[in-house]
Amino acid sequence: MQTELKPRAPRAGATTGSPDDRVAVVTGGATGIGLTTVRPAAAEPSGGTIRRGPSPRTVLAVAALGGAVAYIDATIVNIAFPDIARSFPGTSILTLSWVLNAYNIVFAAFLMAAAGIADRFGRRRVFVFGLQLFTAGSLLCAIAPSAGALIAFRVVQALGAAFLVPSGLALVLHAFPPAHRRHGVALLSAVGAAAAGFGPSLGGVLVTAANWRLVFLVNVPIGVAAALLARWSSGAAPGTARRSPTSRC
Repeated sequence: MQTELKPRAPRAGATTGSPDDRVAVVTGGATGIGLTTVRPAAAEPSGGTIRRGPSPRTVLAVAALGGAVAYIDATIVNIAFPDIARSFPGTSILTLSWVLNAYNIVFAAFLMAAAGIADRFGRRRVFVFGLQLFTAGSLLCAIAPSAGALIAFRVVQALGAAFLVPSGLALVLHAFPPAHRRHGVALLSAVGAAAAGFGPSLGGVLVTAANWRLVFLVNVPIGVAAALLARWSSGAAPGTARRSPTSRC
């Protein structure tokens, strides 16, 4: 004797393969009656194409680019400070020092909060938002009409940078398999450290080529390119695997 209970339709919102969607199969024969629980086959996505996320190298490249612009702006303005002071002759050095301090203080203060926001709303979404905010802040800094406006726009820029760093790290951790995560994090950290060290040299070149406004303006095409690359890489490409719909991206 063999009796089968047909699988019931999944509940609304339930993921395929959850305990509630299991099928009870009652089997019988010469050895007696037994009860076995099995999982139904996963439903194939509409269109018949199974998709996967971007490669770990692509994710690392995007995250490293975002982290590089965040760290480089912590040091690139140091060389441009004398040129900024000449542009605002009526402003004291004490006030102008906040062009440097506002960025570093806000950047460091909001890192933990930004990590929590990335965990709550999704690392990729927060990363793209951070890029957009940082790029907008950089553009505003480049056209700042006064020292007070420049300081305020540096705060906006720092908030964007604070969103970039933890969400970029989370993207790398999620993209790399456990055996290679250390390698991915090490490369990401190396890029950030190199960017911070390269900042003063790059600032000197840009100020010599034009003025201090170019120090901020150069972030705009980089930020736009990184945001477009992040959005492009977030779209799934044809492949063999698909992430669980419950996982945050």
